[in-house]
Amino acid sequence: MEGIICTTPPGLEDISSMEVKELTGERPKERPFGLRGRIMLKEGGIDRAWKLIRESRSLHRVSLLLSQGSVSRGREGLSEIRELSAVASDFLSPHDTFAIRARRIGKHEYTSLDIGREAGEEIKKKSGAKVNLDNPSVAIGVEVIGEKCLVTIELTGDLSLHRRGYRVYDHPSSLKPSIAHCMLRILDPEEESRIVDPMCGGGTIPIEASLLSMNLRIWGMEKYEKHIRGAILNSYAAGVRDKIKFVVWDATKLDEFREEFDYSAVNPPYGIRIARKKIIPKLYEDFFYALEKVGLKRLCLITTERNLVRNLCSGFGLKIGEERWIMNGNLKVCLFLVNFT
Repeated sequence: MEGIICTTPPGLEDISSMEVKELTGERPKERPFGLRGRIMLKEGGIDRAWKLIRESRSLHRVSLLLSQGSVSRGREGLSEIRELSAVASDFLSPHDTFAIRARRIGKHEYTSLDIGREAGEEIKKKSGAKVNLDNPSVAIGVEVIGEKCLVTIELTGDLSLHRRGYRVYDHPSSLKPSIAHCMLRILDPEEESRIVDPMCGGGTIPIEASLLSMNLRIWGMEKYEKHIRGAILNSYAAGVRDKIKFVVWDATKLDEFREEFDYSAVNPPYGIRIARKKIIPKLYEDFFYALEKVGLKRLCLITTERNLVRNLCSGFGLKIGEERWIMNGNLKVCLFLVNFT
């Protein structure tokens, strides 16, 4: 084995890398082979990989890198892919089933289907294992990036680690828990401080905050009672119901709530899945006006409305501490860290 490759939220590789170093003692390489949304540990091992699967909260997938090598872009590259893929047969018995998860980036004279077929035939011939595309006991990744081929065992299979078991209620514009975790790491709240998500939806950010640290005082607020009921159900499923105060409240009236807050992390409406696009500027302006009055130190926010947030920060005299593009599913959004003091 040549290492461990992990999939992360694209644009947040450095935050996942920091978490992985905490768990393993080794700082991964970010964006290996030029791949966005990946980090790589040079020192592999199944025990280390399983530790990441059990304990990481920012990773999506964990794979063992079995082999890597150069391949041609022409049709002759398929025989080179077969040769590189053969190593996966060492991890299979005739009683196992397997599937090839083929991916390709760049221009080649072959397709992902060609890659999967060639690699699958070679592994089947050498191991005697049977192909099962729908429910394999072992998922093998064969990825061609330009003239580089990677062969992996995908330990997390076809399920991403961001699909937390506590998501029993799905908000129509829910945030990936892995992104929520990274937002909280960027926000970096102090122990015993007060943190609020005033537009908490299904409660993802408050729940991830309670799982990150049991010493925070956490509030989750929502204007609509049905979402708060769903957030409460999710918090019960996560085992952290007693760590979060859920309240039906309007985020634009946060300053009228009888509490001051130190930090806020929020995924407000973008006017795409929920809310009308034309109400977004006024909603954000009223929200910033309320935030300014509650004693806030820092805000972490993600949105598609980059220029709007920039203008609001300028108008309110707030300093943007960090700004980066990330991917929230298939949607490109901008993450802001805003300093209020």
